[in-house]
Amino acid sequence: MKTIETTGTLSKRGVIKLDDQVNLKYKRKVKLIISLDEDNEIDEKEWIKPVYGNPAFDILNYEIENTYTVNNSKAYYGKKFTEN
Repeated sequence: MKTIETTGTLSKRGVIKLDDQVNLKYKRKVKLIISLDEDNEIDEKEWIKPVYGNPAFDILNYEIENTYTVNNSKAYYGKKFTEN
């Protein structure tokens, strides 16, 4: 089975209009799996709020966790490290 992923818009009449043209060699039936954003889906800012207040992440506020900066790190280019 060949899979093509694209996006589209579902009209009020139930017609799906694809955002991209899909060129197939033959006219044939297709199987569709439709993923919809839920109206009540939580936006990223909403679900991350509890993380900021969670004491389990307090360790990230410790000074020892602020050890990596652009000035003291090394770039990785394959097998060996080189200085920035």
